[in-house]
Amino acid sequence: MSATMQAFINADISGSSAGRVRSKHNSYSLLLGTLAGNFLIIVLVGAVLVVSGAAAWMGVGCGIMCDDYPDDWWSSLWLSWGLFFDPGTQTGISTMESGDRQFIVILFSFLGFVLNLIFLGLIVESCRTLLDGWRQLYGRIVCNGHTLVLGWTDKTLFLLGELAEMMTDSTAGGGTIVVLGELDEIEMRMEVNVAFPQWRTKWRKVSIRFCNGKPYEVDDLAKVSVYSAARVIVLGCSRLPRVADSQMLTTICAIKSMPEDQSLSVSTKICAELRQQQSLPVVLHLGGNPKRKNALQILPVGAKEAVNSILVMSSLDSSAGTALLDLMNFQGEQIEQVASHEFLPADGRVVTFGMLRTTFGKALPLGLVRKDGIALAPNDSVRIEADDFLLVVADDAISALREANRAARPAPVTLPVQEGPDSLEATGCHATAGSGGRWCGRARC
Repeated sequence: MSATMQAFINADISGSSAGRVRSKHNSYSLLLGTLAGNFLIIVLVGAVLVVSGAAAWMGVGCGIMCDDYPDDWWSSLWLSWGLFFDPGTQTGISTMESGDRQFIVILFSFLGFVLNLIFLGLIVESCRTLLDGWRQLYGRIVCNGHTLVLGWTDKTLFLLGELAEMMTDSTAGGGTIVVLGELDEIEMRMEVNVAFPQWRTKWRKVSIRFCNGKPYEVDDLAKVSVYSAARVIVLGCSRLPRVADSQMLTTICAIKSMPEDQSLSVSTKICAELRQQQSLPVVLHLGGNPKRKNALQILPVGAKEAVNSILVMSSLDSSAGTALLDLMNFQGEQIEQVASHEFLPADGRVVTFGMLRTTFGKALPLGLVRKDGIALAPNDSVRIEADDFLLVVADDAISALREANRAARPAPVTLPVQEGPDSLEATGCHATAGSGGRWCGRARC
């Protein structure tokens, strides 16, 4: 292919250009369609106004201002230039001058003022265009540990609301959401403000930022710091399932194509929206072997299949469907994940799932997340390891962690108490004044 292209280029270079019509500007495209032409027109019009103003002043005469503003050519030209460039020059003309002189001064001062505004506006517009180009070319969102949403679809607003609820209920209590979509940044922000007018008061610690770009472009992914994101959500931006999955796979390929110094680590979780089940092997293949260096941790999510399952469950058993809908959103009771190393005792004491299940008060343990998969409702004798994660139904992550810490504490041991002071001394118990009971160290006797 390269040899054919090289031959094609060489043939074009060596070929004769005789008879070929050359492209060139006409007078309209040069003066009206280019920035240099616009500036040239303004300069020419300004020169005509200055010369015309000098001629008009010489025509009406200097009147009583001949000492300050003579009517010779150079003095008239200098006065005309002052009126053109600085409208304040007209204040130097005496109020006793005749009406025709005052009219000439007012007319050319006004025309010069308007032309100067046009000239300065053209300069400002050129500078703004240059700065906007620099901002689009070199601008980037510097953020670490954020949640990145790739794609703006009809589901993005609902997803942002759920993410805000999840971050508010997490142990961190907040975070940053970055959205990369092909819609303009102002339009995306306006849609979020319309859908969630109380965002700042309801989710005060959750900030959201927008960036206009294509999720499948490597340069645009670098602008939103995809390599430093804690989690990435890839959406399909089409109503057609086949096209949506194709866009999602293209975005994952772009993530895999990031430069080596900006590549994603295995700890970054990528959640990909899946429309067709036959795309699942392709997504897993793109993720690669977890043991390799450039592997990605991709979780394909078939939202359509989950929604259909919930609809069927709701039609067959309304209570089960209502419970699933309540658990799937982040309002009220929800499924939280608690790291076991955050509540396991430091002394290495064994904690089993049964110990937590029977001692939880305001939460409900569902199972364990382990390296080999998820174990729902395991046996009570299953030991909880430090690298496990506990699945809990609770109000939020903080209450789930609080319940796990309370359940993992050693229970107080109650010692049998015999009557008589001798028995108290033998067991090490002593009466506490005003306590209404006897105590053995920390255990109540």
